[in-house]
Amino acid sequence: MSRFNILVILVIGYFSVFSSICRAQLIPFALMNTVSTVSHGTISLTSGTSWTVPAGITTLTLVQTWGAGAGGQAADYGYPGCGAGGGGAYSAVSNISVTPGQVITYQVGVGGYGDSSAGHTNAGATAGTDTFFGAATLAASYVGAKGGGISSAKTTGGVGGAASSGVGTTKYSGGAGGAGSDVKSGSGGGGSGSPNGDGLAGTGGTTGNGSAGGAASGGGAGGLGGTSTAAATAGTSNSTVGGGGGGGGYITATYGNGANGGFPGGGGGAGSGDTGTNSGGNGGNGLIMITY
Repeated sequence: MSRFNILVILVIGYFSVFSSICRAQLIPFALMNTVSTVSHGTISLTSGTSWTVPAGITTLTLVQTWGAGAGGQAADYGYPGCGAGGGGAYSAVSNISVTPGQVITYQVGVGGYGDSSAGHTNAGATAGTDTFFGAATLAASYVGAKGGGISSAKTTGGVGGAASSGVGTTKYSGGAGGAGSDVKSGSGGGGSGSPNGDGLAGTGGTTGNGSAGGAASGGGAGGLGGTSTAAATAGTSNSTVGGGGGGGGYITATYGNGANGGFPGGGGGAGSGDTGTNSGGNGGNGLIMITY
């Protein structure tokens, strides 16, 4: 065999070995690019009953819940100013281990209805329901927050959702609804609990204008009470912190309705008026926010 043929064989062998090494080095980079395509983000659940964990996700870094606010009561013929609805509580938990494709059960609280019953017996409003994530009940869930309560007597406001009744590592109560009064103005709804603290209580009924709702700490402001020239205003919504309570109604039939609580979890303001025709405001619905 000639020296030229030997040289050709050596060159071909060298490049064959070099090509194999290059291919071996490129394979891990291709695999690395495939593994890194996992999407992360934050989503809000406002309805439905189940959520599927996205592909590649094994930890929920933060799950926050807001209970729903209660509705406000309304005036009857003999007691013009009644109690407002309490705000929903807030609960959160971090670092929940999950499996991609896992189906997780949850419930989003529904805001209570304001009293609009005939004759207004201070008993027609409904409480806000609980919000929870991870099971079919609050007690068994990963995290959950209580809904606000209604006024059970004409001289009291509805209780805010209690932090102690929730599930989670960070928990704050909703604000109480303002107490009713026979001085004719409607009281303000309680603000929702928030990541920053307990919701503020609504203002109790006073002579003259309707009373203001309580704020969510660091979130939505409470609504303004009704006046002789303007209706009560709804609590401000803030979908990442919490909703304010609705303002209470004024004595007249024209501006006597209580205003709705803000989203999420604000309590409804109480109705007012001597005619017994005005209604309480509705509570704000609950919310679940998931970061992964």
